Amino acid sequence: MNSIFQRANPAIEKIFRDAGSPKKVICVPIDYAKRQHTALVCNGKGEQMHGVFHIHNTPAGVEFVEDIIRGLCKKHSIPKANAFFGGEDCSAIAFNFIHAMLQKGYVGIGLNARDAAAERTAMGVTAQHLTYLFVSTDLTP
Repeated sequence: MNSIFQRANPAIEKIFRDAGSPKKVICVPIDYAKRQHTALVCNGKGEQMHGVFHIHNTPAGVEFVEDIIRGLCKKHSIPKANAFFGGEDCSAIAFNFIHAMLQKGYVGIGLNARDAAAERTAMGVTAQHLTYLFVSTDLTP
């Protein structure tokens, strides 16, 4: 497993192992914010499945992102169990959103913001959309 981290997350390892192919994994990297999060969807190889979109930090926002995941699962014959979300560790502003996603059965992964920022700098990532792709690279092995 190729990862910039010394230890890969066991939950992600299990999802990839159970999926059998990185193309059968859905990763939703999220940039958490107070009112509106920003996300995209990629497969386990880091290939974009859905472009950048905004998610309101509300129950309706949770339903919105779940509809996107559900549609991609159906379109690509991917079980919901092979979908996960994550982003840089955030403050309490997104805890309700994260908890709601966890309650829906999705695996949620947090990245240490300081470590992720250092990696972005080392890789020269500056544009916002590239940041989401970077986060998806961190989330996938």
